[in-house]
Amino acid sequence: MRAGTRLTTEHLSTLQDGWIREDAPPEALLRIQCPWSRPGRRPGVLLNVRSRFFASVERVLLDLDETFVAILFRHEKRQAERILEIASAIQMALTQDSEAFLAALELFEGAHYALLHAVHSATLCELVARSMGESDGDRRILQAAALTRDLGFLGLQEIFDRQSGKLNDQQQQQLHWHPRVSKRLLEEAGVDDSRWLLAVEQHHERLDGSGYPEGALDEAIHPWARILGIADIYSAMTKERGYRDAVQGTSAIQEIFARRGAEVDAGLTGRFIGILGIFPPGTFVHLANGETAVVVRQGQSPRTPQIKSIAGADGHFLPIAVTRDSADPAFAIESILPKRNELVKRITHRQLWGDPEKIQLKSSFPV
Repeated sequence: MRAGTRLTTEHLSTLQDGWIREDAPPEALLRIQCPWSRPGRRPGVLLNVRSRFFASVERVLLDLDETFVAILFRHEKRQAERILEIASAIQMALTQDSEAFLAALELFEGAHYALLHAVHSATLCELVARSMGESDGDRRILQAAALTRDLGFLGLQEIFDRQSGKLNDQQQQQLHWHPRVSKRLLEEAGVDDSRWLLAVEQHHERLDGSGYPEGALDEAIHPWARILGIADIYSAMTKERGYRDAVQGTSAIQEIFARRGAEVDAGLTGRFIGILGIFPPGTFVHLANGETAVVVRQGQSPRTPQIKSIAGADGHFLPIAVTRDSADPAFAIESILPKRNELVKRITHRQLWGDPEKIQLKSSFPV
């Protein structure tokens, strides 16, 4: 067992003559049916043909959708290179304009939750690792782990989302297994990088030993798994699901902050909060003058981001987005609003972030 692993009753039950026996994931979990492994399935991404705002996000999501199919159908044995190419595409998009890409992920509604969750988590991992000075190549591998960590959960996720009650004992066990199932699927797909595989296997481990599948403690958890664990928690909270609303703004930050030092790394938590702020790009906000605005970039302080109004106090769409100063009491942010579909469908990249063909390193994040 890895140093620092907390012994549980389950561990003790697997001891045989002083040796630990690690069971392999049940074969049924490796073959469970899900949207990506059914013949004749529809793509998990619906394209927005009107607006180029989502173009870079759409390309990444479509590539990831096809890769999930290839891995779960066992079409090709070598998928590691393809996943790393997707990670490179995310790096390029973030280099052009980090906040616009984050906003597009926040506002895009035409993709399966698992795809958006994977790309959002990978994006957060890239930004945090970049702020830590990690090399391009290492960041790509960390991103690849974020993109593929839930491969073993895709089929279970569909089942769990359809039920309203709590998970039964068998489902809890299946949930407990999914990091190892993901690792096994990646190995079958040709992934042999030990850091990638370990980050996937440990992304649900927590510093205090409360995580799974091993209940690993502190230093026994790989640094990349720590980054990925926080990205996974935050991204999942901020995405709306059929059975709950999205957690946004200060509530999401407070939830992560409350876990620092105990479940998650305190230093990494600070980096995440510093990068995302209270109002991440793409957040809809209600202003003191009654207008609806979108957060476009970070501001001088976490509570006063750069914003542009897209609807007047009467609720009507503004053809030309108007820049407002959220530090001015007249345009202060009063609350976060749920996304309004009719407004999301009408805004464009050019309105809020400028011409995507002419963007030159406009991110406020460190490059």
